[in-house]
Amino acid sequence: MKLFQHVHQQDTSNLFLYGAIMFANIDYVGIADYVIKAILGGAVWFGFKLLQDYFSVKVRLKARTHIKEDKDDDDDNNQPENHNHSHH
Repeated sequence: MKLFQHVHQQDTSNLFLYGAIMFANIDYVGIADYVIKAILGGAVWFGFKLLQDYFSVKVRLKARTHIKEDKDDDDDNNQPENHNHSHH
């Protein structure tokens, strides 16, 4: 049992040492650069998404208005004209 505890303690020490070495080798400037680019890229994407949603609604409403106007024009054209010729 003592051997198991010793091996476990050694593994923990090795893991801690490995973690310390890995964190020491991280390129913090590169990560910060990546984070800034990711945030800016996300902001640009979000801006384009908002514009797309805005214009999508605008185009849909415009198309709906045109369809309604065309239908109203068709209804006006299909109505028989009422000619009241009053002869005196």
